Amino acid sequence: MKKRTTIKYLGVSLLLLSLGVLVFFISIPEALAKETYSNQEILQWKYNQKKKEAEIKYNIQKQKEVPQKKVETKKTTLPKKTIQKTKPLVTPKKVIQKKVTPKKETAPLVTKLPLPETSSEQKQKDSFSPQTKNITTPSFSLSNPNTNRYLVTYKKNETVKTTSTIHRLKKRLPLKRLNVEIIEATPAEVALLKQEGLTITPDVAMESTSIPEYNLSWGVRKIGAEQIHNLGIKGSGVKVAIIDSGIDYTHPEIAQYYKGGLDVTLVPSGTNPMDTWGHGTSVAGVIGSALNDSNGVGVSPQVELYALKAGDSGTIYASAAAYAMDWAITNGMHITNSSFGSKNPGVKVWLETVYQRAKDAGILNIVAVGNTGTCSGTLDPEPFYPASFSSVIAVGAVDEGNNRACFSRISNDIDISAPGTNIYSTYLNHEFGTFDGTSLATPHVVGAAALLWNLVPDINHNGRKNDEMESLLLSTASDFGPLGKDPLYGEGVVNVLNAYNNIPEETIEQNLLLNAYVDKNTLKQGVDIEATITVVIRNELNNPVSELNNAITVSNVSAVLTWSEEPQGHYTTKLPISALQIGQNILQITAQDTRGKTANQNITLTVIEKDPVVDPAINTTLSVNKNTFKKGEDTEAVLTLVIKDENNTSVTGLSSNIVPVAPSSISTITWTEETAGTYKATIPLETLSVQTHNITLLTTDSREITSTNTISFSLLERDPDPYPEKTLVMSLNSKKPLYTLYTRGRRGDQYITLRLIVKDEYGKAVNKIPRQNFIAKLNETGNPLTIFRATEVRRGTYDIKIDKDLLPASPTESTFHISLEVKDKREISADTDTEFSTLFKASVAKVISLNYTEPSTNSSLASVSQTIPNGGSAVNPIVVINDEFGRPIEGAKVTLRVMDGKKILGTKVAISGIDGKASATFILKKSGCFTTNVVKITKKGYAFTKGTPENTTCNPTSSN
Repeated sequence: MKKRTTIKYLGVSLLLLSLGVLVFFISIPEALAKETYSNQEILQWKYNQKKKEAEIKYNIQKQKEVPQKKVETKKTTLPKKTIQKTKPLVTPKKVIQKKVTPKKETAPLVTKLPLPETSSEQKQKDSFSPQTKNITTPSFSLSNPNTNRYLVTYKKNETVKTTSTIHRLKKRLPLKRLNVEIIEATPAEVALLKQEGLTITPDVAMESTSIPEYNLSWGVRKIGAEQIHNLGIKGSGVKVAIIDSGIDYTHPEIAQYYKGGLDVTLVPSGTNPMDTWGHGTSVAGVIGSALNDSNGVGVSPQVELYALKAGDSGTIYASAAAYAMDWAITNGMHITNSSFGSKNPGVKVWLETVYQRAKDAGILNIVAVGNTGTCSGTLDPEPFYPASFSSVIAVGAVDEGNNRACFSRISNDIDISAPGTNIYSTYLNHEFGTFDGTSLATPHVVGAAALLWNLVPDINHNGRKNDEMESLLLSTASDFGPLGKDPLYGEGVVNVLNAYNNIPEETIEQNLLLNAYVDKNTLKQGVDIEATITVVIRNELNNPVSELNNAITVSNVSAVLTWSEEPQGHYTTKLPISALQIGQNILQITAQDTRGKTANQNITLTVIEKDPVVDPAINTTLSVNKNTFKKGEDTEAVLTLVIKDENNTSVTGLSSNIVPVAPSSISTITWTEETAGTYKATIPLETLSVQTHNITLLTTDSREITSTNTISFSLLERDPDPYPEKTLVMSLNSKKPLYTLYTRGRRGDQYITLRLIVKDEYGKAVNKIPRQNFIAKLNETGNPLTIFRATEVRRGTYDIKIDKDLLPASPTESTFHISLEVKDKREISADTDTEFSTLFKASVAKVISLNYTEPSTNSSLASVSQTIPNGGSAVNPIVVINDEFGRPIEGAKVTLRVMDGKKILGTKVAISGIDGKASATFILKKSGCFTTNVVKITKKGYAFTKGTPENTTCNPTSSN
């Protein structure tokens, strides 16, 4: 019997020892999978080991038939923590991960774990990781698959008999100060307990209240953003500009709230800031990853994201960053993220002014402090830009235990710290990764500011609140390291929940605001009856104040006014003109609210007397352009008549109501109303005799009121004719100094236009010269030129259009001289000349030659003699593209097609170089003789002249 007991004991011991070893090997791989461990992870690991050891001891004690014997369990050793190397600011360590669905978190038996020991100088003020004592928790887990947990509830002062079934249960956990007890029992034992009158409640399974997204984004939870999200605050409407490598705005976690941006690395700037490096996308994910139950969440998941691409492949350009910040100012951004920097003094020259302008404009600039720190903790005294600017908040990085990350730069520049190690965030191609760096700490502070932006008031009333936001974030940070601000943590680790709880309330002094205006400031007796006064009354919060109809008074009026309110806070009344005095009336409008607050404003109303009665009349003024005219010099007299009524108002529409009365030789005159009330007419002088003429006009308005005017002028004989020699005096000029012409089509300047002025020997314009009387020739060649059109644009002034196709074409600017001979109707002729320049532009692209390459040392271009495995061959056509002047065309797209007879073997597009050459390589599956056709040439402003020179290339069959 003793032997059987010993064997049974040894068997159970080996079984339990194997269970302990299995637990060890299950727990180790997960721990070894990570490179580094935070203090929180170490404590959790230690706690799990103690829990498993306690369960093993309990199972040993449960074996009644086995004598108690000490069982040694193999303790696991904590994997050695690796030293984290310094990370560059703009190239964080990243571990690319495919899209994952995190497992639901299981609530631990203890709600809080002890924090790591800290030095005496490190204060614990972080509300999310409070200093707690070690908690001793009884080990309590199901030892039998046939049992379950139940809650036993005792009545007040109830004592259970010692013979009760409950005393036979070994798994019991009393809860102090409560009349309840947790037990483990089988269904049969539960039935017995119910028969004994005890109240039994089965265990209930619950889901963790923690959203899996927050499990992935430890930094978001660490700074308290999860609690802010639960209040419905998620950064909606806040504009954040990320100056970085762009953003992959198609990423599912970013696309919903991406609002646009700019690629400022291009000149001029581009409209597509797509990220091809990944740094900007990871920063954007920390700030604003969507809250959608998968793959992490941003600090401010509904913030409006703007991408300002200022670099790529690890480089951010100072010029682009300056342009990006200027764009942020112009487009009303609220917050900017700058996860980059340099010690180069040139950066200060580029960026210091524009960052200060952004701060003055109300933008909160948040930047990374840099990744040049060391684990030994050496102070870096050199400036690092833009972190050293006074216009920014500089951010350092901490790990999950609130310890400064080794790579985080130690400097007096640092203002605040934030999570910056093992940060799970978005990456290119809709993927995710884990990153380190102050680049990832900075967006945590940006997101925190975005969450609270709409809640923080402008306390100092300076028209912006970035200063209040900066003060709030720094004053509410959880202090670590030496008391107060220090080079390790700045003011401490950002604590958005603490900041939310300490948002200052804006105190506004009670006040009443009144704004009064009137529909008209001047009233005329006999015309106006009343004026409408409107009063708008608001309180200190700019909210309308209602029901003050009887609390509004107006001074210096002799009438009782009735006010009506519509809409809310808007009061109107009618003030009769009879309640005012003639002249200026200064009225004081006063209102008082229920709090006794008053407001007043003065308005001025002027009352003028009615106009005196004026008899209707029509007043006319007649004038002539000259008092004396001379035959042979003057051809017409111009009359001007101005008509006004008794109120000095211009009278219109009387052109047909102005009639000449005398002399009888002027029977009709045609009048034209040039401006309101001003009429003009011309009288030909050739029909009048040489004498003094008195012209009388009768004007009648629509009221049948008339007015008469008389004007006098003299017409004299012309001067004696000296019989001058008959001749023509001409002036010829080109309308343009330079004509831009093309060699094909009707584009550019199609004609050469000359302006000709012709006068006779008396200086009189010569008109109506027919086109055939103009003869043009080119002085350089003596060849006649075709006159396409001769148009008399005004009397004696002609536009002569000459066909440009008769001019010699040259690709460079050429100067030409044209002579023009003119003959008038008297057969009097004269000639003159002028000069102009032309510039012919090429517009035709054509193939000059097509050859094939000889063996070449260029590895990127296959040689004609190159042998291709499996019996193939290489064909390398080279074409030369010129314009009609024989000049090479650069940048043309040339479509080449290799043919085997009529069979197409391949088509490629090549781009011509500065020498007009375009080449391509065709790798063919067979060898033999082939030809190449130029199918198309494409370049803006050029037309393709079809045609390919005859060509053939023969390649030998491969011998391999």
